[in-house]
Amino acid sequence: MNTLKARFLGALFILPMLFFGLGSALIDPALQGINSTGSALNSQLGALLVIANSITVIGIGLALLPILMRHSSTAAMSYLIARATEGILLIVGLVATLAFATINDYSQLDPETHYEIGSFVTQLNHSSFQISMISLGLGSIPMLFILHTTKLVSRLWTIWGAFGYSLLVLGSVAELLGFEYGVAFSLPGGLFELCFGTWLILINPNFSEA
Repeated sequence: MNTLKARFLGALFILPMLFFGLGSALIDPALQGINSTGSALNSQLGALLVIANSITVIGIGLALLPILMRHSSTAAMSYLIARATEGILLIVGLVATLAFATINDYSQLDPETHYEIGSFVTQLNHSSFQISMISLGLGSIPMLFILHTTKLVSRLWTIWGAFGYSLLVLGSVAELLGFEYGVAFSLPGGLFELCFGTWLILINPNFSEA
């Protein structure tokens, strides 16, 4: 992997946190039924950022596909499918949120119906996000195993990544069961992607030599 490709892959690991974090912040008022000046524009910009996030996470799977395929087609395809599932489920949450915002704008609902629809959309958005994180965590373990056994990267990265993604899965399962541990349990995995992406950009590892 040459310098440009390594930096590109590193950027792919870092950008989703920016895209999804900012995009969600812009869309959240729509989910809460808040209408204000510029809210429609904010929702549209937020939607574009969430879509960009989905494209980016799928891009990670595609970028690593040829590298992993040289060692394990199963791990390579598992990781690509996991990233694609992640991206698609995040879009599902986005569509539900924007549909609810449209209902708010063009429908006159009684408060009870509005609350029921809002609760359903909030739960759907929450569940799709948590399941997407479970997909990411489970699909990343085989990828990290290949990087670990072939020594494509330092084992510090693979151990950190496996620990972080395992906690991510546990936290997301806990969230689905009603226990609010998701944010805390996602921190090691999030820091891994941020630091790993930065390392790829600055160090430019040559995976092709492994």
